[in-house]
Parts: sequence; structure tokens; C-alpha cells
Amino acid sequence: MYRYRDNLSSEGIELPLSAGIMPMFKKRLVNKIVSMCGAAIPAKLQNIMDRYGDNDKDMQKAGIDYASSQISELLEQGVDGIHLYTMNKSNLAKKIFKNTGLTFRLK
Repeated sequence: MYRYRDNLSSEGIELPLSAGIMPMFKKRLVNKIVSMCGAAIPAKLQNIMDRYGDNDKDMQKAGIDYASSQISELLEQGVDGIHLYTMNKSNLAKKIFKNTGLTFRLK
């Protein structure tokens, strides 16, 4: 995200950027999505999946914490907005909002 932002800026393109975050809450779902799009799982996330992936409750908590940390870092680095992909699990969004101090805006 930062490299993309910096590349745009170096080309003189100044637009608001929003980062899309999909909190992981089931190891199986993460692996399915990765296999469909060919993405690589960052080492920190893989460690979380290895540690908590066999327990859905623990995995969800770890996923919420990981997403909250990502969002806080993105906002500290000047990202203009966050789009949460919670797969219709509003409870995840509520917990992330609480962890990060975010508020939401309906368009």
C-alpha cells in the first residue's frame, strides 16, 4: 500500500487512498482466498494461522487483533480511509472499531 501511494505521489497523482482490510477469522477461508487469487501470506499472519488456526474462537480473536493493528498502522502512515470486508459479520467490525477508535460513515 505504501509503495503504491508513493509511486502515485512521485508521478504527481494526489488522490485519497483507502485500504481494504478483510479480517481473518477462519484459517480455511484464508487459505481458500489465497489459493483463488495467488496472494502470499505474510510471515506474521502465517504464524498466527499456525498458532490459532485449529480453534475458531481463538483464530477470530487473533484475526481481529491483527486487522486492528494493520488499520492503526495504515492510519498512522496517512492512509485516507479504511474499507472493512467483514463478510456480513458486523460483530467483527464493531470489535475492530472499538480496538482502533474508528467511527464509520455511511455513504
